[in-house]
Amino acid sequence: MVHPVLIVGGGTSGWMSASYPKATFGDKVDGTPVKSNRVGTIGVGEATFGTIRHFLDFLGLDETEWIPAASDASKHGIRFENRRGDGTRLHHPFERPRVSDGFHLADWWLQFGDKSKSFDQECSLTAEAAEPVKALPGTREYLTGLRERQDRAPGSAPTP
Repeated sequence: MVHPVLIVGGGTSGWMSASYPKATFGDKVDGTPVKSNRVGTIGVGEATFGTIRHFLDFLGLDETEWIPAASDASKHGIRFENRRGDGTRLHHPFERPRVSDGFHLADWWLQFGDKSKSFDQECSLTAEAAEPVKALPGTREYLTGLRERQDRAPGSAPTP
């Protein structure tokens, strides 16, 4: 017996809500998203987080196919500048905290971590990767020369 499921709403949330029960229950469920023509797009500040891989893996979608097709630009975190008014910042990673020997990384940090640093500085790879990188001396000149050479190449469009 097929159970019909009506998904009220379209867009990303609609197709995701319809595809999950289908992947879970197969032919036992028929999910149909319904979108109103009278309601315009509601911008909610959507972003693709790295954890979407788990969802798409569950659906059986190969990331080597969907990333280029979707022109994916994943958001890996958000950084709050001057969060306490004292110049400190907090990087909130959009990654799942690691588990080691059955313990969540936050539990390990609370028990053994360096409390002079924040959890994100001690335990998040994306926090470190989000820090500004200082260019090596001569980088600006090198890139400017590279752009000029590309602009002069036959058949090339000028670089903005």
